[in-house]
Amino acid sequence: MHPPSLEQMQGLTLLKQLEISGCLCLKKACDNVYGDPHEWPKISYIPHLNIY
Repeated sequence: MHPPSLEQMQGLTLLKQLEISGCLCLKKACDNVYGDPHEWPKISYIPHLNIY
């Protein structure tokens, strides 16, 4: 499972908070240090991220 495309995420300009929990696959993919370098830019602009 992967987050939506970069284009789709950029359309969510009012998104202020995102919580990802209980999904190890997404947690690994969205990690800003060790995750997929193509996934992090999709959520890096969101001010309040909780990934656990």
